[in-house]
Amino acid sequence: MFTYPRRVAVGLAVVQAYMLTWLGVVLVCVLAYVLTASSPLLGDVQWQDASNFGSSVWLLSFGTPIVVAGAHISLPPLLLTLIIFLTLRSFLRSARITDWWDVLIAASTGAVLGAIASGLALAHSSLLWAIVGGGLFAAFAAQFAWEEPPEIPYLARLVAAWKIARPLVGALAIFSVILLIVALISGWDRISAIHASYLVSGTSSFLLVVAQLFFLPAGLAWALAYASGAGFAVGEGTHFSALGGVGAPIPAIPLFGALPEPAGTKPWLIAILVAIGCLAGVYGWYRVRQSGRWEKLVLALAEVILITAAFAALSRGGIGPGRMAEVGPNAPRVAGMILLEVGLPFLAVPALIELSRFGARRLQVYLAQRRTRSKVASLPDLDAGSAASTASSTSAASSASAVSSASTVSSASSTSFSSTSSTISASPVSPASTASSVRSAGSAGTANAASPAGTVSTAPSADTGTGPAVGVSPEQS
Repeated sequence: MFTYPRRVAVGLAVVQAYMLTWLGVVLVCVLAYVLTASSPLLGDVQWQDASNFGSSVWLLSFGTPIVVAGAHISLPPLLLTLIIFLTLRSFLRSARITDWWDVLIAASTGAVLGAIASGLALAHSSLLWAIVGGGLFAAFAAQFAWEEPPEIPYLARLVAAWKIARPLVGALAIFSVILLIVALISGWDRISAIHASYLVSGTSSFLLVVAQLFFLPAGLAWALAYASGAGFAVGEGTHFSALGGVGAPIPAIPLFGALPEPAGTKPWLIAILVAIGCLAGVYGWYRVRQSGRWEKLVLALAEVILITAAFAALSRGGIGPGRMAEVGPNAPRVAGMILLEVGLPFLAVPALIELSRFGARRLQVYLAQRRTRSKVASLPDLDAGSAASTASSTSAASSASAVSSASTVSSASSTSFSSTSSTISASPVSPASTASSVRSAGSAGTANAASPAGTVSTAPSADTGTGPAVGVSPEQS
């Protein structure tokens, strides 16, 4: 069951990834302290405090909150989280995840390292959050490092549905990026004014920008929540939405200069989301074959909603005490609005295509039936004309046949009469032969009476010597 060298390699992969990223964050924090140590704002802060703060920031990327002087900071720096994830996945792929024991080893190692980092962080750091966050994060990253995909029920269906959901997720991401860029450009004057109010040096200004960049991915979720109408909050009692909002005093953070006007409304953003859903529905309809089409479409929509809800949940947290403990979008509300504005068009468009095709097929069948009924209705008239023409042709043919038969009988009778006359005149007739001829004539007459008219019309040969058959007069017989 265990092959120790490879199992150890999996654990070492987690150690290397976690240690590398942790060390990078701590060094940046210590360097920032060194560069700004002369600032009166730091007070009695020592470099050890900067190191502890770096450990807390590293744990914050796993969801472990920072508690400092009554302030509860729980909004994760998602850019740092992404960097740690990519690093960990790269190391785990080198170690090769082949079964669930490897996943368990990765999760266990991550939990242990989280506990160690909790001891190096600021006071009041949650040990439980550090263990759970470090372990679950390593287990999640291991799912993207399998050497061969595991045999999981319905995994193939989920993968097939993801091929349809991926373009829709990408479209929503691009839409959010565009909104965020537009917000940064339109609010650049306010951002610059807030940044300049700190009166910091060039080094401090650079560090302030870097610190805000770590939280910038959360702005993508805020932009999507704003466009959908679900909105987001920057402090308790505030609400920013495309359908209108409520403003209140907020901290002087340069990035907040990009926030839209609370009283402004932009309902056309919702129309863009509906259009994205319609286009994705058309793509999904033509991308999937007939068999299992609706199952894949529904699964794809479920994946999109789950990803949206998870991203919104990760983009919500606290950034300070009091009102600032509530910052970001409400995940269930965002998921519901995306389902309504994107999900319904995503399913409605394929349904309309299906109905239109069904209606077109029914119309074709109806028109074909009408043409068939029209042809059937015209058949009796055509048959009557055909029968009349056939009867006329048959009558004419019968008349011609009768005339031809009469002429044949007349010709045959004349020929037989001539032959009989010559025979009678050429040879004498005895009484015995005359009696025999009379009997033969009687038999021939009986046979001719039983035969059809067409047969009677043919004259017998002249050898029989029968008078009536050849039209001989009584005097000649």
